[in-house]
Amino acid sequence: MKAECIKEKLKEAVFQVGKISAKNLSLPILESILIEAKGSEIVLKATNLDIGLEVRIPAKVEKPGAVAVPGYLLGGFIQMLEGDNVVRLEAINNNLSVSTKKNSTLIKSYSADEFPNIPRVEEKEESLSIEAFKIVSGIKAVSFSALASDIKPEISSVYIYVDNGKLYFVSTDSSRLAEKKFDIKSESNFSSSIIPIKNANELVRIMENITGDVILDFNKNQMSVSNPQIYFTSRVSRL
Repeated sequence: MKAECIKEKLKEAVFQVGKISAKNLSLPILESILIEAKGSEIVLKATNLDIGLEVRIPAKVEKPGAVAVPGYLLGGFIQMLEGDNVVRLEAINNNLSVSTKKNSTLIKSYSADEFPNIPRVEEKEESLSIEAFKIVSGIKAVSFSALASDIKPEISSVYIYVDNGKLYFVSTDSSRLAEKKFDIKSESNFSSSIIPIKNANELVRIMENITGDVILDFNKNQMSVSNPQIYFTSRVSRL
């Protein structure tokens, strides 16, 4: 793998996916970010097996390929870079070389084959196109009312459903209930889904600065939110 990209684009993407990767003593690969260079882009991926995130940024790809590197090491180095606006990434033996004109480092890498697949909503049962800010505003408006525990998954979640041309976000801890609704501008076969509150809050963080429409896809086990630059997926709770 050998590619070049804009430093600020890479920094933002690493920050986004780095929040998904976390310290994991039993599966160290989950601490990593998968970097895949192909076509005219770099795709950065991270997962904790409960949620997954892919972020795409433009790049000049000289040699396609993929490696996985510890997210905290890559993020720490990218944050320190100054000056040159172009970052070069190159897989060298079992390391990833990250360099600019003034700085360079080698980060020990894992084989891309060790990185777990991020689930895709392949058999889409329901789909909805909606402005990203409505997802963010809807979850923010009701998240305080969800139960902060996994003991009862059905009320440790945000319930999303469509009724009479309106999209509803609802949560409850059985003592209080919060609801937020929006008009939707297009026809949809979407009916309802339940997203765990911790995953819904992570979705808010990722979508907060996204403009324009995103696509929500659902099946009985999984949901995804995507646009051309971002793909987020989460398991769904069941009633």
